[in-house]
Amino acid sequence: MSPPLGGLGCGLMLSSFDASSPPADPVVAWDAAYDTDGGHYTTSSGHVDQWTDQSGNARHLTPDIAADGPVDDASTPNATTAFRFDGTSGYLQGSAASNFIAAGAATIFAVLKVHAAPTNNADGWDNRSIVTDGQAGGAFFELAVKNSTHIYFGNYDGSDDQADTTIDGAWHVVEMRHESGNIYIRIDGVTEATVASGNTSDLTGLFTVAYNAFNNTYAQVDMAALRCKKTALDLTTRDAVVAFLKYKYGIA
Repeated sequence: MSPPLGGLGCGLMLSSFDASSPPADPVVAWDAAYDTDGGHYTTSSGHVDQWTDQSGNARHLTPDIAADGPVDDASTPNATTAFRFDGTSGYLQGSAASNFIAAGAATIFAVLKVHAAPTNNADGWDNRSIVTDGQAGGAFFELAVKNSTHIYFGNYDGSDDQADTTIDGAWHVVEMRHESGNIYIRIDGVTEATVASGNTSDLTGLFTVAYNAFNNTYAQVDMAALRCKKTALDLTTRDAVVAFLKYKYGIA
């Protein structure tokens, strides 16, 4: 905490935030971790051709061809470079979803800004997927947006379950969690929705960003970070991750 203002003699305190000690990422061992700052990606002909995994597990995300990758001409509130997925062709893909989440336990954070989402279908696998397992027969898990105002964590355990909440067109830290037979979605560490859902039925599909192979649609979204963990992180840790990501990308 900062000392009292000198010479006032009234105990008035400065802000307790110390700019020399910003929030740190509390999770050392992510299963996958991606950022758009600091050169943590490569481009080819103006498109992102690799989003480099910072976890040490080499779970890099790439498009099939460079021209199908997003562009890096978006920016976060503090002017950090971000990716723009344009809703028509941009996507990234990795290895099997089982490398990123477990069937009954997972935590995913995404720093993003949602643009238009024209679909509004009842089935969770039939909207604009932001993060999914990329299976053409229908996703078994997804972070998806519909009707431009709703974002949800969908999970298929034999039936389609959706934890749904509202979102606007600003930058947010979106958190998904699968824990003890329930799925959760939380926005900026505040607004949370939950629904009962068992183990994800299949995680053999490829971890995919901004593309839904079932309905051949692309998400229109800006993105600056992803974090994946194959366990359900506790509340204290999750709050610390949210604080870190909000600080890192200038989100109020």
